[in-house]
Amino acid sequence: MNTFRSLLAGLLLTAGLSFAVARASAAAPAKDAYSLAVASYVEAATKELGAIRASGEASKQALPEELRSRYRDFEAKVKACEQLLAELQSATPGAFDPTKAKYERTRAEAVAALTKAQNP
Repeated sequence: MNTFRSLLAGLLLTAGLSFAVARASAAAPAKDAYSLAVASYVEAATKELGAIRASGEASKQALPEELRSRYRDFEAKVKACEQLLAELQSATPGAFDPTKAKYERTRAEAVAALTKAQNP
């Protein structure tokens, strides 16, 4: 349930930032609008991933040491998400959308791995 709340908060934050970027980019030159949109997306996604990671870490820490290995897949997916976010920061306009799609798939896989670890 906490994971769902975290995801919902992240999605609402992303929507709010997207609206702010759209308003700001209407007055900015094209290149600046792209840079602004990329920065806003990466910032929102980083915060959302942080919430997902925190939820996983909290539930992992509540387990005895011998059961914490259930979170390995989740941790690997989060690490992959972090790498993709780093790639997004410097992505060219042509590479941004495919990388963003890959990030969003990997993030969904991380959430699924977290749910599986929390509810074996």
